[in-house]
Amino acid sequence: MEVKMNPSVLPREKMKGELDRKLVGQEMIDGHPCKKYEISHNEGKSILRSYQWIATDINLPIKAAALDGSWSMEYKNIRIGPQADSQFELPAGYQQMTVPGMPAPGRGMMPGRK
Repeated sequence: MEVKMNPSVLPREKMKGELDRKLVGQEMIDGHPCKKYEISHNEGKSILRSYQWIATDINLPIKAAALDGSWSMEYKNIRIGPQADSQFELPAGYQQMTVPGMPAPGRGMMPGRK
């Protein structure tokens, strides 16, 4: 299945609809020193609160979680560096397909929600 990349769903420091951010601590996440923030942001007509961990060694948000524990997402085994061209080659027998009823990237999907 081929899906066009939507930059609005990529990891970023500031969350969409962010209202407030405060530093609440520092933690190690998967070997990365992180600053942990508590964030309030709009989602539709609701104001949601979540945590976000930003790895200070690679300047990348690597974990986020709802304050109430209802969802979380985390990037693991992060390796910074060049990628082999072979990782982007289509496998033998590749056939493009579409999935009926699948939402467009970034619409109706929350990566990492459990």
